[in-house]
Formats: sequence, C-alpha cells, structure tokens
Amino acid sequence: MAKKKYDAPEVTTLPEGSQLPPLATAADLPNGTAPSNGESKSPIQAKPMIYLQNGEVQYQFTRFAMPKRAGKQPEGEFQVLIDGVEHPAWTTASRGWAADDATIEYIWLNLGDAAGYITLDYGVKAADYANAEFTRGEGKANRDNPVRVPKDAEKEANRKALAAATLAAKKPAEAAPEQQ
Repeated sequence: MAKKKYDAPEVTTLPEGSQLPPLATAADLPNGTAPSNGESKSPIQAKPMIYLQNGEVQYQFTRFAMPKRAGKQPEGEFQVLIDGVEHPAWTTASRGWAADDATIEYIWLNLGDAAGYITLDYGVKAADYANAEFTRGEGKANRDNPVRVPKDAEKEANRKALAAATLAAKKPAEAAPEQQ
C-alpha cells in the first residue's frame, strides 16, 4: 500500500445563517489609517538593508533562505563573532558556473531576525574568516559585490534571455487602449 504524501485539510462550511467575522477596520491597523485602495490589510514594512563590517570593509548582507547544509550541520563549518556573539557560518562557492579565475565564495549566516549571506571578493577563501569579528550595521555597504563572471559567456547570455522571457510571460498583459 502506498503512503499518502499529505493529508488534505478537512473542508468545513459555515452553519446556515452564520457569517464570517468582519474584516479589520482602520482602527485595527497599527498606524490607525486605512489603506488607500480601500482594502483592510496591514501596510507592508520593508526590511532594512543590513551589512556586516570586518575592519574597514563592509559586506552587504543578502537575505535568502539558508542552504540545506545548514539544517544538516547546525553547528556550522566555522564560527564568526557578530557584535560579540558567536554565530555558526556555512560556505558555498560559485565554482560550478564561474570562470576559473573568478570564483566567489559566500558566507551564510542566520542572524536570528535575518538569514542570508555575504559575498567575498574573487579568490578570497571563506575559511579564512573562521573566528572573524564583524559588526552589524543598517543600510548599504560601502563596498559593491564583485560582478558575476561566467565560464561560458554564451550560456550566461542565454540564461539571462530565458529569465527575461519568463519574467515577461508572468507579467499581466497590459490592456490595449480603447479605440474610439
């Protein structure tokens, strides 16, 4: 007998004559104002940009889901100090798709309120940052991440073209102006 992949949620209906609870009103919202489009949703707050500073160098922290390795190795590959607190760190690299002389390594961190990575410079080994000390700051880092250099420029151009086509296909078609 085959295993069920998941249990479907039980569908319930409201008893006849009952109603759903009312939607939130302006008074229920944190800032006490109603959204301009008439919907009763809370405003979405953008998360501030984060950078990690090591010495004089600031590394932009990119929010992203942690790699699978982090769940399998919760103690990390090495530790780093961020504002005096030890954090486990994991590494990945661009070796699979980057030019041999342009390999980039990444240090992955879970900061509690944000998970993601910092991008190192070409040829810099992430392992060199074992026990490194960082300070956390908000805003844009004073250093730009290195530009991606692919092994095969033609494959990279094709990848970008396919990504652009996929994105264009997902956008809703703009309504044509009405002709009179």
